[in-house]
Amino acid sequence: MDKRKDLHVTHRKSDGKWQILSEGQPKALKLCPTQEEAIQAAREIAIDRGVSVVIHGMDGKIREVYSYDDRKQE
Repeated sequence: MDKRKDLHVTHRKSDGKWQILSEGQPKALKLCPTQEEAIQAAREIAIDRGVSVVIHGMDGKIREVYSYDDRKQE
């Protein structure tokens, strides 16, 4: 079974911050004031974990997906 948990960068309407969520987890790994900061932080985590980053726009729709799974050697 694949235990990889891709990361999602989403906008929190409650406080206007951008959050990094690990798939299936309700609590944010990190909160950032801007989407760009959240994307950069998510990329660093994703490279380390060998997972993908799914970037959502303010409307919640997927804008982009970056895959880093080929950079992690298990």
